[in-house]
Amino acid sequence: MPTTDFMSIDQSSTKSVDDSSISIVIPCFNAIAYLERAIDSLKQQEGVNVQIIVIDDGSTDGSINLIKSLPSVDVWKSGPNKGACAARNRGLSLAIFPYVMFLDADDYLDTGTLKGLVSALKDSRSIFAIAPMVMINDTGERISKTLPRNDKVTNFIADWVRGRYVSPCSILWKTEAVRRLGGWNESLSKNQDGDIVLRAALTIDKVAISSCGAGIYWCHDGESRISNSLDETKLRDSFYVFSNIYEQLKKRGMRCDEIDNAFSYATHSLERLAARNRLYNIKKEIKDYRKDAGWPYAEGPPLHIFLSRIIGLDRKERLAHQLKSLMH
Repeated sequence: MPTTDFMSIDQSSTKSVDDSSISIVIPCFNAIAYLERAIDSLKQQEGVNVQIIVIDDGSTDGSINLIKSLPSVDVWKSGPNKGACAARNRGLSLAIFPYVMFLDADDYLDTGTLKGLVSALKDSRSIFAIAPMVMINDTGERISKTLPRNDKVTNFIADWVRGRYVSPCSILWKTEAVRRLGGWNESLSKNQDGDIVLRAALTIDKVAISSCGAGIYWCHDGESRISNSLDETKLRDSFYVFSNIYEQLKKRGMRCDEIDNAFSYATHSLERLAARNRLYNIKKEIKDYRKDAGWPYAEGPPLHIFLSRIIGLDRKERLAHQLKSLMH
């Protein structure tokens, strides 16, 4: 769990604070091609007062020189590469405003996003609010993501676990609440945003939602993105997040069919990834956990379930991967 001490930081500043003031924390690693776009999108936000904090995470592409040259940046720090979560926590410790957003350097915001989020969150008992999210690729194609339900928190969690999640660029936090939560878990190499959002969701009754603007998540195959790569550590971290949250739900008496179905589906998806990549140790751990939970042997389309039972999950996943490779 996170162990960052946020109480020992000097948060003095000459900036005035009001109830529409937001600290924006931007972790930056080799993002010289995108950083100005992110900051420009913040300058275009109306009706809010913004503190821009950029934490350079050991960039080698000249990002630090760009950061120093940008007058819009209120606070910047640099240091050795420790990962995005460490950079976010460092930025969180420097935030002076009542709300905070963690905006990756290669993402950006549509106009009206921050004002809508503040409006949704300020009168809410929730500790975070989410805005629409749009994924955009190198060709400029925009794909809107379906937001998770917010009628009750168990539905929100179930939808998130099934894949109806949003990225940090679409989430606004109450600063002190996310500090009390412990910030970001720096030990995780995968599913870090899922971890902090789901931990936060356990403490509230309902999530605040804004329909204004959008967080723009930039999809590309750059060295600064690690989301598409997979190894046993990342798979294990993803499984830890799901299993930890599920156990917390059980302890709090929040388990229901919706939750069980979602976590069964999500953990089986990880089991399939492990089988496909021949990561047999973590595959067995996930399989045993699912069996102890009383979940089905397989989840998904009928053909997947049928073939998994007939030829086994390992062979089925390798065969499916080979066929997909031939088709492309």
